[in-house]
This record gives sequence, C-alpha cells and structure tokens, in this order.
Amino acid sequence: MMDNTTPMKDKRQLIQWLRRPSTSASFSTITNREVLDHMFQIIYEWMNSYEEIQIIPPKEILLGHFYLFMFTDDYPVSPMPEEEFDYMSTKYTDEIVDTFLLVRDISDSYGSHFFHKKYDSADRLLQFITSHCMIIDNTDFIENEEEVPDEHY
Repeated sequence: MMDNTTPMKDKRQLIQWLRRPSTSASFSTITNREVLDHMFQIIYEWMNSYEEIQIIPPKEILLGHFYLFMFTDDYPVSPMPEEEFDYMSTKYTDEIVDTFLLVRDISDSYGSHFFHKKYDSADRLLQFITSHCMIIDNTDFIENEEEVPDEHY
C-alpha cells in the first residue's frame, strides 16, 4: 500500500485514519475506509471502461494509492507525457467531472465530506487518474502493421 520510504509514523496515522468513523455522528459505524472503497470502485470502473486507458498498477496497489491520495490531500505528479495528459483531459473532461460529482455525492450520502475542500475539483481527480494510467494509442499499432514488409508474414 505505501512504499518503504514512508515513515512508520505516517503509516500508523493512515491506518488509524482509515479505521476512524467517516462522520462525527455517534451512531455511525461506517469508517473512512468503507466510504473510500465505495468511491474508489466508481473511479476504478470508469478508468477500466475505456480500451485506450491502461491502468498501470494492479487494483490493490491503486486502491492503496487512492487511500494515500485522499489522506494527504496532495496532487500527485503525473508521469504521463504532456500531449497525452492534454488529450486525456480534453477527451474525458465531461466524464471525469461526472465521476467527481458522483463520488462526492457518495461521500455526502455517508455523511462524509471527501472532495469538499476549497481546492477540491475534478482537476484533482484527473491528476490522480493520469498519475496511474497511460493512453494506448491504437493508431500507432495500425500504422506499424502497414509498414511491415510482406516477407515477414
């Protein structure tokens, strides 16, 4: 879930935070982890629904990164090349905004307030998504097939 460079204190704080009730209501038994699991499932299904988007880490690792992303409130750095990032943000803006609003509503339904801070926007979700996937450009594969001489078949 977290890499070996993360201090043990931070790991303990994350685990405690995940186990904490998601709302201050005394009757609630729903934890932050349960809310985040539900939100993550929506995000993961969206990421997995497009053939041209390849999720880089396995689902379990990605879930750990999502917990850390929500715990730290950081904007992850996207290793995606700028042209791919621009392509993805342009092509999928509406879907990412819809997904952001959906997971924020899910958070609300549990009485939590994830994605409700002043700086929270669909852009933050876009940063998380692009830092964990890559674009598979099928047109490159088609062009390369046409360039291969017939003698190789």
